[in-house]
Amino acid sequence: KTFYFLVPVMYLYVVASLSMLTIFAFVSFIGMFSFFRFKKFKKILAILFVVIAIAGIPAYFNIMSGVLEMMHFESHMDKGQYDGKFGRLKEGGKPVNVEDRQGDWKLYYNGITESAKTIIIGHSAPFPREVKTSAHNWYLDMAYNFGLISLLPIVLLVIYTLFLLWKGQGKWPPGTIWLVAIVLYLVLVDSNFKVTLRQPYPGIFTYFMWGILLSHFRSTDSECKCRL
Repeated sequence: KTFYFLVPVMYLYVVASLSMLTIFAFVSFIGMFSFFRFKKFKKILAILFVVIAIAGIPAYFNIMSGVLEMMHFESHMDKGQYDGKFGRLKEGGKPVNVEDRQGDWKLYYNGITESAKTIIIGHSAPFPREVKTSAHNWYLDMAYNFGLISLLPIVLLVIYTLFLLWKGQGKWPPGTIWLVAIVLYLVLVDSNFKVTLRQPYPGIFTYFMWGILLSHFRSTDSECKCRL
């Protein structure tokens, strides 16, 4: 019952955030959780949830737009965000934030590949803040400022995590698999669209969850060896 109550509340909160990545993550995770957790006909409910959730995005903003007009109040930021993202999609165009990110990625990529030195050890200073404050991609941000060599620790840690996951395949409980999905999403997906691992709170949370996962992998592996 708590699940059925919290999901709609969380859904409204997520949609109101105007973050396409957050909406995608929420719908995907809740949809997959419901599909694999529920049995028989309830799986159909999970599919219906995903369909309704996606359809509800433009419906939510249409309702909010009507409410704001009725109150003679206009939220410029919300309207601009909606028109630039979901309004563009509705018209068959590319969202403004996607275009901006493509421009940022190209700018940082060109900076990284300026020379062999910038590829390996990066630049002595970041872009001026009036030019660009972030690559909207943690990996490009790190590579531009500190070179590809700075990515080695995180890449090796990802490989090590995947190795432990593969090594214990078939013995991990569902809770561990979901923790793996959350950590890999934050590290491999979210960090490719934001500077998640550079920001204080998201970064601390991600590394904390990653540490719990690795600790669980190691402790479970040690228990299996002791039994043998």
